[in-house]
Amino acid sequence: MVCFLAEHNLPFTLADHLIELCKVIFPDSKIAQGLHMKKTKCSEVTKALGNCITRELALKLRSNKFSITIDESTDVSSTKCLTLIVKFYDAEAQQIKTGTLDLIDIYGPHNEMVGSTGINLYNLIVATLNANEIPLENLVGFAADGASNIMGEHNSLTSRLRNMAPGITIFRCICHSIQLCASEAVKSLPRHCEDFIRNVYIHFSHSAKRQFNFKQAQIFLEIKPHKILHACQTRWLSLHQAVVLEQWEALKEYFSPFVGTEKLRNI
Repeated sequence: MVCFLAEHNLPFTLADHLIELCKVIFPDSKIAQGLHMKKTKCSEVTKALGNCITRELALKLRSNKFSITIDESTDVSSTKCLTLIVKFYDAEAQQIKTGTLDLIDIYGPHNEMVGSTGINLYNLIVATLNANEIPLENLVGFAADGASNIMGEHNSLTSRLRNMAPGITIFRCICHSIQLCASEAVKSLPRHCEDFIRNVYIHFSHSAKRQFNFKQAQIFLEIKPHKILHACQTRWLSLHQAVVLEQWEALKEYFSPFVGTEKLRNI
């Protein structure tokens, strides 16, 4: 939805998303063209649409085998959520489909089911399937990262799933596994290599003047004026994007006036 509205130069609040989308979809409807919505109404409409999508998805899962992928994430309000993604074969559409079944507040009002322990995550998943009247025997696959509370051999989420569904197929996240291997391998490299990449970004990130001066160095050396990207600790592939080899000559040109006149402690 966001990409569609961006192409049409439409506003970017959630209420405006819904209003403008209705106007684009129903250009001949006077009701749609005269639609106005503020925060409260928008929230209720969003919840209603979400419930409708969940009901349709649950209806499919009641008659189809499916797998679940989960991940835990903490949002800007410090709410820790468990995302339940399902994948199944839709016989009507004759294709494999993926959908979000639920987004569960792990520390929400679930009585004894609070926290990220293996038994709590298991209870939350089972409770969600039961609440949507989805047969547990339709669950044939499960995938997640390799955290001990999820993938541990004993007293974990997957150990309980195996007891519930002996034929279930369990997958560890390949990206997590590769990251662990890569992290162990790069320990043979000096730590200051990665620190340098992060510190260069910090040097430019909050200064328009520094960014302008660096761009002038890029133009002078006829180097494409790419920005220095942030190597995010929790986004593994971002480190590759942040490597500054392409901009090495421009960086040397930019920092050359500082040599002998300013000590760059963080770089």
